[in-house]
Amino acid sequence: MAIFRKSCALFQAVDLIGIQLYADRWTLSEYKFSKPKLSPDELEQQRRPLLQTIEKLERKKTEIEIATSKTLDTEKNRELGRAKDELEAEIRGLHVQLGQLPDPAVLPQFYEPYCRYEQAKSVLLDAIRTRQLRVHNGRGGDINPLVWQDDRRFRCYLELSIVVNSKTAGPPRVQPAFIDEVEFNLWLKTLIPIVPLPQKITIEEQNPSIDELVAKFIERKRNEEKNGAPHPPKWVMRKEAITEIPKLTGRGFDQCWTRYAPTSWRAPGAPKKKS
Repeated sequence: MAIFRKSCALFQAVDLIGIQLYADRWTLSEYKFSKPKLSPDELEQQRRPLLQTIEKLERKKTEIEIATSKTLDTEKNRELGRAKDELEAEIRGLHVQLGQLPDPAVLPQFYEPYCRYEQAKSVLLDAIRTRQLRVHNGRGGDINPLVWQDDRRFRCYLELSIVVNSKTAGPPRVQPAFIDEVEFNLWLKTLIPIVPLPQKITIEEQNPSIDELVAKFIERKRNEEKNGAPHPPKWVMRKEAITEIPKLTGRGFDQCWTRYAPTSWRAPGAPKKKS
């Protein structure tokens, strides 16, 4: 007679892995996000040349306007006017191209959950493939190991916690898939978190303002860069600061960024790699 033990569904396993890896950054909604067409870095690579070209054309436009104000020659003014019109048309076209790209302020809200889910899913499947975890059919029977390999005849639906076997593998073709809860929990404890539990910045007796805490945060990042650490993009630091500093908002961080971030960080195309 089969002995039924408490089991964990595959979609529950993914969420539990996500919590172990990402702590309170895991929202339980990661499964909803499909892969965006561009990553934030890829988006930045596409936006940067457009923005640089627009900036260059705007400078030329300003030069034309200055030249126009200094000449009384009618023909020269017509020539300058035509050149200005051509620049404005080119600038409008570049803005149209920018408008067709995802909003850089919004993209991370979709890309980061997708990446977290893919990472948690990958960790689970690797553990199953390497037999660190055993998947059973709910009655103690094993699942065909080909389900977890790159064999297109077999499929696994994590969110439904079912597997579909090959037509030639014999019945049953569709099976539930579970992991023994005790075994899973023991294995889960061996995972090293990607994101440690956040350590909140303590507001001491002198009660420093949020502005002061952000200034200290940016100064810390500058020191890390001086010691050879890579300089993360602004949007990464914004999310980290909001996690660390109570009551800090994205808008508040941006205002502090303008005041405290070094000029090199705020320049177009920043961050720049050290030579």
